[in-house]
Amino acid sequence: MAPPSVLAEIATEQQKVTAEIRELDLLVESTQTEVNRLKSREDQMKAKVEEVRRNPGNFQREEIFGATDEHAAAMARRMTMEGQLNSLQSKRKLIDRSAQILAAAQRQLSEYTAPPLPPDTAPLIDESRLLQAVVDTQEEERKRIARQ
Repeated sequence: MAPPSVLAEIATEQQKVTAEIRELDLLVESTQTEVNRLKSREDQMKAKVEEVRRNPGNFQREEIFGATDEHAAAMARRMTMEGQLNSLQSKRKLIDRSAQILAAAQRQLSEYTAPPLPPDTAPLIDESRLLQAVVDTQEEERKRIARQ
């Protein structure tokens, strides 16, 4: 079995990843709500533009331009928020993958039994370096996603 310190470090990382997943779920939910609200606002502005187009004689020139400008602005806000939502969802998928990798590593380490080595033999695998490599790789992936 792997040293308890390595298993503890993996368990700590799993807790961090789980907390990050919960936080992302909340962000995705609130962002989805905002996208829905912005879509509704965009639809209202689109209806106004269509009304103006059907009856241009009933509206002042400023109202016509204002309606189209408001519709364009509402569409831009919705599209921006949808981009943020897609980014959050992608990050969520990647963190899910990290959680699966950590769980697999923990399973393998907990089931691992090394043959007994003579007391004067250095270990073949430095488990702390292996764990550090896993953590470093995960951190690099998080940074890469954050840059997207």
